[in-house]
Amino acid sequence: CALPIYRYLLARRRANCFLFCSEECGDVIVCVSTECFPELPLAKAMERLAELEFTAVELDVHEHGGHLTPAKVAANPEAAIAECSDLQRLRPVAISFSAPETPELYDRFTACCRLAKSLGIVTIVVDSSELGTPFNGEIERLRKMVAIASSLGAVVGVKTTRDRMTQDAETTASLCRNVPGLGVRSEEHTSELQSHSDLVCRLLLEKK
Repeated sequence: CALPIYRYLLARRRANCFLFCSEECGDVIVCVSTECFPELPLAKAMERLAELEFTAVELDVHEHGGHLTPAKVAANPEAAIAECSDLQRLRPVAISFSAPETPELYDRFTACCRLAKSLGIVTIVVDSSELGTPFNGEIERLRKMVAIASSLGAVVGVKTTRDRMTQDAETTASLCRNVPGLGVRSEEHTSELQSHSDLVCRLLLEKK
């Protein structure tokens, strides 16, 4: 097929542990997040996930996470790459990016996109803004992220999350219509999004 198609069907296995399936030309991949073991160093978390016989992993790069943070990735990209050098045979398929709205946001996002490129990852998952954020401001933010990611060969998927703008199906659909190239990663508590006729719930990833 000309383009691999990834459909994100997210479900919780336990607190802070996410599983999602991706469908690539008929093949199903089960992926686990490093957020499963925030209390462990990244290398130890990878060991545990490999012991559980997972084969694909989403790397969490969250400002308040237990592993890599956007600030650290931006400050020392080489160290971030080195920290991800031993993935215990797990295939990295996505980076989950989360950082506060600061003047450094886009520089840190760019650094994480470069990290993704160095690891052969094409999908960057981002949070939507908090409820009450002006809609046009959120469109501008997501367009900037999509443009940055696209320039580095990646695509952006916005996470549907309770108490954020994407908790509502209509708002999420409107964001997708107004931000060309934006995909959606759907969580189980917003599963009604997956049946919404106007919502693009798939990421079309260019074949590398």
